[in-house]
Amino acid sequence: MPLLGYRRDSGPNVAKPLHVGHLRTAIIGESIKRVGRYLGYKMLGDVHLGDWGLQIGLIIAELKRRSPELIYFDISYQGEYPREAPFNITELEEIYPTASNYAKSNLAFMEEAKQATFLFQNGHRGYVEIWQHILNVSIEDLKKNYANLNVYFDLWKKESDAQVYIPKMIENLKNNGFAYISDGALVMDVKDAADAKDMPPCILVKSDGATLYSTTDLATIIERMELYNPDEIIYIVDSQISPEVCK
Repeated sequence: MPLLGYRRDSGPNVAKPLHVGHLRTAIIGESIKRVGRYLGYKMLGDVHLGDWGLQIGLIIAELKRRSPELIYFDISYQGEYPREAPFNITELEEIYPTASNYAKSNLAFMEEAKQATFLFQNGHRGYVEIWQHILNVSIEDLKKNYANLNVYFDLWKKESDAQVYIPKMIENLKNNGFAYISDGALVMDVKDAADAKDMPPCILVKSDGATLYSTTDLATIIERMELYNPDEIIYIVDSQISPEVCK
């Protein structure tokens, strides 16, 4: 039976333009995928979009600051939302850096963005619709950009797809003695005896109840095993970390 290789490369965030780090990992990952297929392996490429973090809340808060009249911000609205997004990709890629910079100097706006993130992640109807618009606009543009590079993904999975796996994963890590509370946060030791430098524990759940990229990355492994049961998972990462194969 051929090995099922699962490629996670590029890892772009929605609403943000690609940068050289995304291009490097995408091209290397595409090469590995093609080599694997040439050798007879079944390879699946996954873009693994970042779509679940504070950047969504920042975009929502900035959009509300600019256009508070949009129906997405009317909590009493019960009708259908427009199919067309209230922004195009050029506008969207300008909204995020503007919001991010503004939040650095305006604590009230940062808190609003964090609250918007919380509400979106917990099903706020209007905010979820904005998130869906962000996804649609971003993915359409990303597919064009990757096609220009002759890079193609079999799967357009997202951070949000792994969220459903987090509660059970956390419970299993706690029950098996891997995860423990430290300063109000749930953490897990990752230091190996062979590590020359001290390695801080991996934070799974912050003291305020929020999860991090590390949490989602672990849950993504569980998702991939349950959905595809690969023999190997190949991670393509940046030049500061050596590429590794997780078995």
